[in-house]
Amino acid sequence: MHQALQITARKVEALEARNAELEPRATAWDVHVSANGDYSVSEAAKILARDHDIETGRDRLFDYMAEIGWLYRAGHRARWHAYQSQVDNGRLATKAAPPFTNQRTGELELPAPTIRITGKGLDELRRRLTGQRALEILT
Repeated sequence: MHQALQITARKVEALEARNAELEPRATAWDVHVSANGDYSVSEAAKILARDHDIETGRDRLFDYMAEIGWLYRAGHRARWHAYQSQVDNGRLATKAAPPFTNQRTGELELPAPTIRITGKGLDELRRRLTGQRALEILT
């Protein structure tokens, strides 16, 4: 019984030390995900890449979000579009882009909306990309 208590005490000490080590990083992360507004995919990739466990860039992040069912390509230019379910659940947002004149045809065209990643989406992407799971305390 005494030995089991010593082992438990060492585990608690190790967990407390790890918690102290990670606390500044967690606080910085909380600032990003609690910010109002959203991020471009390029900005989100840069934020995610600050985590040493994540190696991504803009294009790889687009591909990953398509792989996990957040985005799809459509239209004659195969532009990225957000699934409405991801907008509804608050992970993604879209921003309308202004029409432009196609230089080749001279016609006015409406581009696909710009994909934006919310704080909630950024947090979920980080969790998925690092394989991070909520800690479970077993009793």
